[in-house]
Amino acid sequence: MTLWPPWQVEVDGVTVEVSGEWNLASALLPVTINRTPRVLQCLSRDAGGDITLQYLGTQFKVRVLSQLVSTLSAHMPEKVPEDTSSILRSPMPGSVVAVSVKPGDVVAEGQEICVIEAMKMQNSLIAAKAAKVKSVHCKAGETVGEGDLLVQLE
Repeated sequence: MTLWPPWQVEVDGVTVEVSGEWNLASALLPVTINRTPRVLQCLSRDAGGDITLQYLGTQFKVRVLSQLVSTLSAHMPEKVPEDTSSILRSPMPGSVVAVSVKPGDVVAEGQEICVIEAMKMQNSLIAAKAAKVKSVHCKAGETVGEGDLLVQLE
């Protein structure tokens, strides 16, 4: 049984007080939120502190951080998601079987750009949009890793 002292939790910019006790063998989590008893259901949790809870049919993804980690996180730069609309990365490790484009080519949406073989299966990688090929970073016969840049579009 894990007993939680009252925690200050921020939900959509609003701070609420949460306390409770949790039998880690149970999926049910009796808590008190702003002095009101509630029962949440834990759907999943991982070692990194990410927990998926369900309350009244709605799922909530939460991350449990220590006070120190939470304080330090406020000073970390926000990770900006990469704009992948103009690049093609390898979705898996494998071998490049064929490259169907060269710099300067114009490709249509859905047109094959290259073929990667992984686990004896050939995977055709296609253009997500119509564009001009800016550069090609792979060639037939090369081994590529997951996430390697294959082709850049303009």
